[in-house]
Amino acid sequence: GEQNQQCFIFTGIPGSGKTAFCSKIIESRRETVIGYHFCRHDDDRYRSAKNMLLSLAYQLTMESPHYERRVKNLLIRYSLSRKKLMSDKCSISMIFTEMFENLLQEIPVPQNERYCLIIDGIDEANDGESGKNEIVDVIREYFLRLPPWLGIVITTRTKLNLLKRLRVFNALVVQPRREHDHDDFMIYFKDILDQNDYSNEDERQLLADSLRQNAAGSFLFARIIADKIDQHIDDDDALLNEYFSCNLERMLEKEFTILCAEFPDLFHDVIKLSMV
Repeated sequence: GEQNQQCFIFTGIPGSGKTAFCSKIIESRRETVIGYHFCRHDDDRYRSAKNMLLSLAYQLTMESPHYERRVKNLLIRYSLSRKKLMSDKCSISMIFTEMFENLLQEIPVPQNERYCLIIDGIDEANDGESGKNEIVDVIREYFLRLPPWLGIVITTRTKLNLLKRLRVFNALVVQPRREHDHDDFMIYFKDILDQNDYSNEDERQLLADSLRQNAAGSFLFARIIADKIDQHIDDDDALLNEYFSCNLERMLEKEFTILCAEFPDLFHDVIKLSMV
């Protein structure tokens, strides 16, 4: 059953809400999420499997004094500085075996307690030149050796090659269903408005529904609008109404105009290529 499931994989197209979903879990279930890593295609640090493991280990030390003491003893025993940890002499296999497989077995966990790690956007960890994905390789090879009380939540775009490589987990794969979009967007926007003291229920319902319609099924748009609300909720009504009446097409057109101004040569080349 789902209660015994150790790995969950959430898939979807870009903008479908995978990262927003992870952020919400981290925010609302902080006692359960004891480590997370967000992959980024444009930053080697966030595509590095070693960086991911060391970051997760550090976060675990912040959650468990028991684990922290053992990590400190491990670092002293092997004279491991940050420089040594990042060097080629310190392998990913050693880091996982010592810091995760061995030490996590020693942590006293109350019976029936479950915790999880979140790895968001594993498709973003693809190396553009070689096509390799260190993070997927490490998850596939090592994460089955995590203790049963520690689950894994993974998100990725719907890429069959990545999903095939993770079949070893017999994971529960969850895909967004369009018929649920209405409720998901309403819950998301009403929560954002409620956090910003929009206490009038009728008005909050009306505004949330307006934002849902303008989002056009894109959680990326929803997240941008949520950030605008957080920044300007105390400003005058005219400014706020501008965001509420905004729509995805207008927002993308505005962003495209800004990019064209910042990178005119790039877009000139793209246009030339498209006409060949």
